[in-house]
Amino acid sequence: MRLLGLMVCCFGMNWFSPAYAGSDCNPNSSATAEIVKCINSSYKLVDKKLNDQYRVLVSTHQFLNKKLLLEGERAWVRYKDSNCSASRSLFLGNESGVEELGCRISLTASRLVELIYLETGTVGDGFYSSLSVIGGISSKSREEIFSYIERLEHSSDEVEYYKKNCELTEIVHGEEARSCLVRMKFQNM
Repeated sequence: MRLLGLMVCCFGMNWFSPAYAGSDCNPNSSATAEIVKCINSSYKLVDKKLNDQYRVLVSTHQFLNKKLLLEGERAWVRYKDSNCSASRSLFLGNESGVEELGCRISLTASRLVELIYLETGTVGDGFYSSLSVIGGISSKSREEIFSYIERLEHSSDEVEYYKKNCELTEIVHGEEARSCLVRMKFQNM
């Protein structure tokens, strides 16, 4: 997950150039302070998209599970804050800020994908495609892959978020709880 966040931060700067239109950062700079400014601009953009998508779900009259959505959102915020604060403590100096912002971007983008899934029924995290590829190139069965992912360690905040979100996806789209839990663990590896 940290690798994904850092890839978004480092390589995504040019892809998200509209994020810098109103920013005073230099996406071509290698100075840590400039990198942090640009990453922060990207984070603000992704966070705005997440908040917009959340408002869409809450304002939709057909979406009847607003209480569970709110519980899931609160669990996600706790997970994001604890996980990204912990990732910051692994690094010294300015790199810790880069790592924390990369974590926040990655988790916020993942949550945005989940909210879009709740609205549209379209899973956009690539898990099921990845599962097919892994199954095609390894001797592991789907059950073995699921079991491996299930055994991976996760914090209590992360597990609580997964449970709330998967309860909601099961109600809204009929996604089996186990598949949802494995999918969410996989996307945050």
